[in-house]
Amino acid sequence: MSEKPLEKMLDRDLSIVMAKEEITLTSEALPKVINYSTKLCSRCFPSTPKPSDVAIIVSYMHIIEMVDAIEVLVSSACVNPAKLQLRSAFEGFLNLQYLIKDDTERRADVYFYFHAGEKLAAYLKYLSYKQEFADRRDGIRSASIYSEDMLPPLDFSGTETLVSELSIALSDVKYKSIMSELFVLGKRHLKWYQLYNGPKNLRELSRYLNCEMEYDLIYGYLSKTVHASNLLSRFTSTHDKEMLFLPLRETSEVNSIKELSITILLRATKEMINYFREDEYDSFAMWYASEIRVPLMKHRIEKAK
Repeated sequence: MSEKPLEKMLDRDLSIVMAKEEITLTSEALPKVINYSTKLCSRCFPSTPKPSDVAIIVSYMHIIEMVDAIEVLVSSACVNPAKLQLRSAFEGFLNLQYLIKDDTERRADVYFYFHAGEKLAAYLKYLSYKQEFADRRDGIRSASIYSEDMLPPLDFSGTETLVSELSIALSDVKYKSIMSELFVLGKRHLKWYQLYNGPKNLRELSRYLNCEMEYDLIYGYLSKTVHASNLLSRFTSTHDKEMLFLPLRETSEVNSIKELSITILLRATKEMINYFREDEYDSFAMWYASEIRVPLMKHRIEKAK
C-alpha cells in the first residue's frame, strides 16, 4: 500500500487548482519562449565555431535548461524550489552578456580555462577520498546493520586519465597569459570574470552589465531560499495569533517567478540574435509582440480589474 502525504502539508492536486490561472498562462507562454530559444540555438551554431562561439552558445543552453526546469516545476505548483533555477539562469545570463560585450575571444579562453581548472580540482578532490571511501565501506560491512544501499558505489576508474588530460590541456601555450595573470593576482577562489581588471564580484559584474537592479531583485528575493535561511516564511498566523505553517506547494509567488524567468530568457535570446543572427531581429520582434507580449499584457489587465 503506497504512502499518502499529509494533505495539510502537501496536496499536489489542490496546489495546482489554487494556482490554475497563473499556471495556465505560464504553460502557454514559457514553453513558447523555450521552444523558440532551442531552435535559435541551433541556427546560431556556425559550421566552424570558434571557442568564443562555443562559450556563448553553452551559456545560452544553460539558461534555456534552467528556464525549462522552472516551467516543469511551476506547472506542478513547485514555486519555491524554482527560485534556485531562476538564480542559476540569471548567472548564466550574466556570463553570456560578459562574453559578448567586449574582448570576447580572450574572455572565452578564460572561461574555458576556469571551467577545466574547476573540473581538475573536483577530480583531484574526488581521488583524495578514494582510500577514505574504501575504509568507510569496510567499516559499514562489519556492522550488524550493514546494507549495500547505505553507501552507494563510487567508480574511480578513468579518473586518473581525466586528471592527466586536463592537466595537459591547462598547460597549453595559449593559456600562458592567463597563468601569468593568475600569478600576479595571487588570490584563491577567483571567478573567471575577475581577470584582466574585470569586476570584483557578482554585484560589480551586474553593474558593469547594467543589471544591478535585477541583481538586487533576484538575490534579495531568492538568496534566503538558496541558502535555506527562509524558515520563518513557512509560517503565518491567524487573527487569533495562532501559528500555522504554509503548505509545501504554496503558490503566491508563481507570477513573479514566471515573469522573471520569461524576461531572463527573452533578454538572452535578444543578445544571441544581435550577436549571431542580426538579420532575424525584426521577425523576432514580431513574434514576441504577437505570441508573448500581447497575451501577457491582456492577463495583467484582466487581473487588475
